[in-house]
Amino acid sequence: MENLHAMLALHDPDIPTFFGAHYNLEVPGGTVSGGAGYLLSRKAVELVVTEAFTNKSLCREQDDGREDAEMAWCLSRLGVHPSVSRDIKRDEETFIPLHIWSMMTLTEGSWMSTYMMKKPLTGFDCCSERAISFHYISHPRYILYINYF
Repeated sequence: MENLHAMLALHDPDIPTFFGAHYNLEVPGGTVSGGAGYLLSRKAVELVVTEAFTNKSLCREQDDGREDAEMAWCLSRLGVHPSVSRDIKRDEETFIPLHIWSMMTLTEGSWMSTYMMKKPLTGFDCCSERAISFHYISHPRYILYINYF
């Protein structure tokens, strides 16, 4: 939560935008990964609720699409585009769209490296120490509790 708060403190909530792992796909200005989560500014939410959800030409009503791409199309038609959500100090991803190991070991030409708006870094530089969200994280089957006396 601290990392999310720190990122949001750099942005004006009255500017319509959204944040997430930025993909260079389908939508003018790009879209963001739904799996890693995305965040709309207060003004973007206001525009979606008051203008887009009441206008069938802006947002599809069918639920057969990919929700992240559909939201990006809807926002794009309102003139709202993604903002950079990478770590401002080291330019690393803060919304992690793949399992952490997969992000660390991406290869040149992989589907993810072609999807990302900015070429992803690999190794320990893949992901910010100020990460906000992770996709493909599963809970452990066994948790080891150690008591110290």
